[in-house]
Amino acid sequence: PDDELVHGDLDQAELRIIASVANELNMLNIYNSGGDIHMVTGRKLVPDDVWEQTMAIVDIEKKKYEIDEIRRKAKCVNFGLPYGGSYLVLIMSAKRDYGVILTEEEARRFYSIFFEQYPALPAWHEKVTAFAQKMGYSVSPMGRIRHLPEIFTTVSRKESSHIIREALNSPIQGTCADFLGQIWSKVSSEVRRLKIRARAILTVHDSLTWTCQKSASDELIAIHHAAAKELTEQHANGANFGEFGILKPWLKCDMSMSFEKGPTWGDTEKIKKAA
Repeated sequence: PDDELVHGDLDQAELRIIASVANELNMLNIYNSGGDIHMVTGRKLVPDDVWEQTMAIVDIEKKKYEIDEIRRKAKCVNFGLPYGGSYLVLIMSAKRDYGVILTEEEARRFYSIFFEQYPALPAWHEKVTAFAQKMGYSVSPMGRIRHLPEIFTTVSRKESSHIIREALNSPIQGTCADFLGQIWSKVSSEVRRLKIRARAILTVHDSLTWTCQKSASDELIAIHHAAAKELTEQHANGANFGEFGILKPWLKCDMSMSFEKGPTWGDTEKIKKAA
């Protein structure tokens, strides 16, 4: 009864890492100015008259619903296209992951809009693809290697496209996992130093969950924020990361975290970030 769950997520970690490694200036400007990338993308996806009508809605609940729908379509695009998927892949992933039904015409239009909005991504695709085709692997900013020997032997266009997506995806996913692992390590050390009654019980992709004494949950969250800030500065400026070696600067935007806490999974509440 004296404990509660504290659940932390890295905010849009994959997109922030992609923006950094691709040097996608529009994405970086959004993140470094505190913007909402889903709203920015969503504004591009909908026609001007639809956007203006949405913004003019007086009913707060109705307006929120329409904005949420725009953001949901934007999420389909922002998370569905960075790894080189075609408009056909976008149709499938939008339905599977978000329940959004896109026509072929919409998907084609969204595809064009996305890469017009974030023009550095195709160049990043080409660079990673060329490297993987030459070397047989891809590598993350932190030195994690994904071997792709089948890239030399496959003759199937479908399989080749899948391998290229892995070459693009693996360094991003690997960096996300490594960054979260570094946060976990720093927070665990601080928890032991301060003798806080807390225990990490689960990590999934870009999230970390603890069980913690209620009176110490705010302190635990503050320790996470401090660790994320310190690591952001180290990866942005270059540092010696021990087992990872001395890394060159690569990160170009903040890696922030969001938190929820509560007595059970079904009863957690979002924690507002400090101003």
